[in-house]
Amino acid sequence: MSKELIELLNYILPGLITLWLFYGLTSHKKPPQFERIIEALIYTIFIQFFIAVLKLFIEIKSEHEIIFSISIAMIFGVILSYFSNNDIFHKLLRFLKITKQTSYPSEWFGVFNKYKRFIVLNLKDGRRLFGWPIEWPSDPNNGYLLMTNLYWFNNKNIIKIDQIEFLLINTNQIEWIEFYEDVKV
Repeated sequence: MSKELIELLNYILPGLITLWLFYGLTSHKKPPQFERIIEALIYTIFIQFFIAVLKLFIEIKSEHEIIFSISIAMIFGVILSYFSNNDIFHKLLRFLKITKQTSYPSEWFGVFNKYKRFIVLNLKDGRRLFGWPIEWPSDPNNGYLLMTNLYWFNNKNIIKIDQIEFLLINTNQIEWIEFYEDVKV
């Protein structure tokens, strides 16, 4: 490797660490590699700015600057993940009427995250499954719902499924979902 390439990698390393933590701690899909490099550069600029401000208040030796950069990148990545996973930044922007978007990777994910309750899965074959969703994918077109406390709704009958503790349902089998409030089973 050339010296310039090593210097470039050292320079954007904090941004890459921030991205690695963000995508590792959230359900957001990783963008294409070029976009990730651009994001890493943007995060690196923020981190370098923070280091420059920090240098105004404390003396940082040049050999310790990479340690500070990596530490700040890790803290920044965790904070970004926390804000994204809890919709904090977008909640403020919605309050200020700047956007109607959320921090979640999809509407599907946001609804499941916000409304923690029993649901009925209306399957494409006409069957209806009642239960509690434990895990769900970020993308409604790809993945499985992990369900527990299962009941089949069969016309007028409700049949408890005692022998199955958990059930994975392919999201491609779901036609629509009903969310129930205050259900006692």
